[in-house]
Amino acid sequence: MELVSTHVQKRDVAVVAALHDLNLATRYCDRLVLLHDGRIYDAGSLEILTPDTIRTVYGANVSVVHHDGERVIVPDTSSRTNDTDAS
Repeated sequence: MELVSTHVQKRDVAVVAALHDLNLATRYCDRLVLLHDGRIYDAGSLEILTPDTIRTVYGANVSVVHHDGERVIVPDTSSRTNDTDAS
């Protein structure tokens, strides 16, 4: 991704990439398009990556935090259920 990012900056071009790693997307993308059920759910800057949006699109509970000036998506592991506990 560093190579692609450098190419984009040097050539002043755009790149369309399909990424499933939201932290990778937050690091390298200026704009995002989120798809849900085969349709565009939301599009825009990184600000669209909210816990509610991520829950709707991916079915995952997360926190969105800032660390060293970067937006980081952190899974909420406290909401996980342990299959071995069910008896």
